[in-house]
Amino acid sequence: ERVYYLYQEQVDTYKDESGRVLRTERQVTETVSILYGLTPAELLCTAGHELAHAFQARSLPDVHFNGPDWLKEGVCQYVAAAIARRRHYHDELTSIEKSPHPAYGRGYRYLVKRFGKNNWKGLHAWLRTLDPAALPRELPKDL
Repeated sequence: ERVYYLYQEQVDTYKDESGRVLRTERQVTETVSILYGLTPAELLCTAGHELAHAFQARSLPDVHFNGPDWLKEGVCQYVAAAIARRRHYHDELTSIEKSPHPAYGRGYRYLVKRFGKNNWKGLHAWLRTLDPAALPRELPKDL
C-alpha cells in the first residue's frame, strides 16, 4: 500500500455524583501517511485520494462512517482521477480507470457512469442527500 488515512476519535464524558452529564469533550486526530519514494504522479494522486478521505470524515460523516467501501473509495478515486487528468498523468489515470478492485475500481466507474468525469456539483448534491446505509454493500462485477 502506498498510504493510509487514520481517523481517531476520543470522547470523554464528565458527570457529577448523581450521574448528570456536566460536559462532553471530543478530540479528533487525523493522520495521512504516504510512502516515501513515489513518483510525482503517484504522490499527487495518492495525496488527493487520501485528503478526500479527510474531507469525507469532516464534511460528509454519514458517507464516511456508514457508506459502503465502494462509495468511499470511489469518491476518493474520482478526486485522484481529476488530478491525473489535469496534470496529464496518463499512467495513473489508466490505473484508476481500469482497476479491477471491487471498491476502488468499481466505485470510481459507478460514479463516472452516473455523473460523468467532472460533475462535482451533481456528485456533491447526491452525497449530501443520499442514505448511505440504503446503498448496496457491493457493486455488480460488470462495472
